Amino acid sequence: KPDKITSFLYLKNNAEDQLTSFNSKLRSQIKKGYKNNLKCQIGGKEFIYYFWKIYSVNLHSMGSPSYSIKFFNDLFDNYDPNQIKIFIIKHDSITIGSSLFLSYNGFSEVILASTLKKYNFLSTNMMMYWEMISYAINNKNSIFSFGRSDLNSPQLKFKKQWGVEKLP
Repeated sequence: KPDKITSFLYLKNNAEDQLTSFNSKLRSQIKKGYKNNLKCQIGGKEFIYYFWKIYSVNLHSMGSPSYSIKFFNDLFDNYDPNQIKIFIIKHDSITIGSSLFLSYNGFSEVILASTLKKYNFLSTNMMMYWEMISYAINNKNSIFSFGRSDLNSPQLKFKKQWGVEKLP
């Protein structure tokens, strides 16, 4: 479809080179999450509830239904556990961001990601995406996909700042 764009980030050989390839504003936004004492945890099926809780609340706030928690349990039961991960971002003991990450054969993609809006000033989303990109690099992936979005959407604007290649 001509109104849909997929956004790929071709990854550098190491996280340090990747970070320095970003403009200073983006690097500053990423670092802000760490300065605000946000912590990232990477796990598997044990994090489904934390992921689903944030994901479902945000979808419902937009008037959309979410996949059931059973859907995500089934996904984990039928996918290689080394290639499916959940990233959670915590502020103190509160989970404020989460994402579902898949990889296969050098390709990685964020499938779903969500943050609690009232904590976005802490740079939750930027840190979470950087953690996924860094994880992908450290696991020898060469492409990180931000997924698809509508042409000229706010989601595409977010993805462009990372230096992605846009593909129809």
